[in-house]
Amino acid sequence: MYSVELKTTIKDVDRKDWNRLVHDVYMSYGWLQTVEETFISPVDYLYFLVLAEGRLVGGAVCNIHYPTNSVYTLDDLIFGRFKGPALRFRISVLPSLICGPTRGYGQHFLLDKNLTVSQRQEVILMLFNAMEQEASTRKLSITFNNVLTEEHVLMQLLEESGYSKTINFPLNFIDIQWSTFDEYKKILAKRKLVREINKNRKAGVIIRQLETVESCQDQLYELLAGNYWKYNSKPLMLHREFVGRCKKNLDKNAIVYIAEKKGKIIGTTILLHRRGIGYMADVGVDHAASGNDLTYFNIVFYRPIDDAIAMPLKRIYYGTMMYGLKANRGCSTMKTYLYYKPRFRLLQPIMVPLFKIHSRLKSWFISHLHA
Repeated sequence: MYSVELKTTIKDVDRKDWNRLVHDVYMSYGWLQTVEETFISPVDYLYFLVLAEGRLVGGAVCNIHYPTNSVYTLDDLIFGRFKGPALRFRISVLPSLICGPTRGYGQHFLLDKNLTVSQRQEVILMLFNAMEQEASTRKLSITFNNVLTEEHVLMQLLEESGYSKTINFPLNFIDIQWSTFDEYKKILAKRKLVREINKNRKAGVIIRQLETVESCQDQLYELLAGNYWKYNSKPLMLHREFVGRCKKNLDKNAIVYIAEKKGKIIGTTILLHRRGIGYMADVGVDHAASGNDLTYFNIVFYRPIDDAIAMPLKRIYYGTMMYGLKANRGCSTMKTYLYYKPRFRLLQPIMVPLFKIHSRLKSWFISHLHA
């Protein structure tokens, strides 16, 4: 017999039991703990657990997000530049119970590898029903964000349950298919990009991994926060202690890189990884100090890819946007989707056509980003 439990902090869940089910670093205990400790906006955390005779066999992460202008929210994602007018007319998709970890992609359900196909389906349905019941009780909309096309069972379940669907920005990724970095450089040579490596070295830039970050945590945070503000016009969603907490909670699964020039740190980035899959989480470069030494490309692509080949990693995800730039350095893209159900059933017939229009408009916009 299965039973469902609900926890409001990951600290009430056994670390080993949870991580036994986890493949993706963004679902790992360490990342979830880091988010709880450093996220700057008020969020309610919910962890749904399915137990079989006391043994954890399934789990899901949900966050309840509320309307705010202080950080990037679901309203920003859905309405974009029209968020302001929408909120003035009290049109918002928040508050919402959002299924999936902060910043994560895919793996919305954790499942014990020993479950049979029928047992997996039963556990997924129990988790799904528990989420819907919680959202209904709290009078919240419910959102499944960053759903990947490989999540066939989830997509079918959501579509059969009447969720509205829209396309998200495609996710960049690079499959590590080279046995040496020199093999990868052959691609760069064909595209005349090897000069970016050489120029960075000639400028005297040294890129290395940090074992500890306590002595420069504030400086690294300022670089990350400055970069985030530049491209989003909003503060980084995480507190100043983020880099240190990330390193402490994820240990070897969080690689912190710094770029130094003339003894000064001019760039940083964080590579999160687990079970052969990596994510470039955040990046920050002091472009005034960097000048035209091309530190960005070296700290985001060339040094991490060199390390990924040696580790080895099978794949690195590079987030969204800048598609041409990332494609030139070996990236491909995959589609991601957002599914949404409003808190009031009467709104559902309205939301379905609106989301279809939204999906078409966003598809048009994305096509021009790739052009």
